[in-house]
Amino acid sequence: MIARCAERLERAAPALSDGDSRVSPWSTAALYERWCALEICRALGLSDEHGARLMAGAAVRAPWPGGALILDAQRTATSPMPLALRPDFTLRVGDRAVHLDAKYRLDPSTRDGGFVRDELIKMHAYRDAIPGSVGAYALFPGAAEDRIEGRDARGGVGALPLRAERDEALRRAQREALRGVLTELLG
Repeated sequence: MIARCAERLERAAPALSDGDSRVSPWSTAALYERWCALEICRALGLSDEHGARLMAGAAVRAPWPGGALILDAQRTATSPMPLALRPDFTLRVGDRAVHLDAKYRLDPSTRDGGFVRDELIKMHAYRDAIPGSVGAYALFPGAAEDRIEGRDARGGVGALPLRAERDEALRRAQREALRGVLTELLG
């Protein structure tokens, strides 16, 4: 099944001409991160080619109300803390940023395989330590009802379910939920 997913992902986001961006079908976490890159771009109304560019390390620019949105992957963030923070994806509009981290982890101790809540600590670190951050969310392969979110004066922190669904309406609903969070936090 993982090999079929890898094949579909490669067809959906072909390698760029300046480099090979393929991932091993045996690296489920890396495969999930690449798929999340495509889904984030789709949620923003961007093409799969934008997703391929993002996966290859290029920043992606997109129109956004109130300015241009810049989407980066795997950029080490500057922080006054003595830590190297490297979210999987950072979306920036002006001086405001939201960080997204793909987490292909579920908690095996729960009956429904819910998200590992310890990841929320890392999301707090991203939001609180990286200047300009107004939100940080883990993306995980859970169900819609597994969504975790909190807001305070500094912004939002949480975990958003993002999983491959056969039903196009469910995929569209996930993308709309993601775009809704980004719209609320980035303006």
